[in-house]
Amino acid sequence: MSEQSQHRQWIYARHPEGLVVKDHYELRSQPLSLALSAGEVLVQAEYISVDPYMRINQSKKPAYNPEPHPLGVVQSAGVVGRVLVSASPDLPEGTWVEGMLGWQTHARAHASILRKLDLTDAPVSTALGVLGMPGRTAWFG
Repeated sequence: MSEQSQHRQWIYARHPEGLVVKDHYELRSQPLSLALSAGEVLVQAEYISVDPYMRINQSKKPAYNPEPHPLGVVQSAGVVGRVLVSASPDLPEGTWVEGMLGWQTHARAHASILRKLDLTDAPVSTALGVLGMPGRTAWFG
């Protein structure tokens, strides 16, 4: 991968009054930086969640979160991806991980906030479904 690769982010730009449409987001693109601090990894997103709680968090009405999703930042979301570059001995390049990395093609994150996925357990995409937050919500809810 070269420094010339692009990093794309979907920025939450405006609170919806009704249905969420593309105008509520702004797609930004910038050169991808490979620079990492100790313990960090660069993850390339392969699967990005779109979950019902996102719409609740976008509301200006009181909900289970005290504040709505802030404007001007990457839309929060669960992501399953592969480590492209690593400065962490716990997550070498090529490792599959899951974490709240948001709607973006790449994310720089500290290894401590990511969950390493075991490819022998199930398809990695299930980390955003039955073996992830929705599955835990269904089981415990």
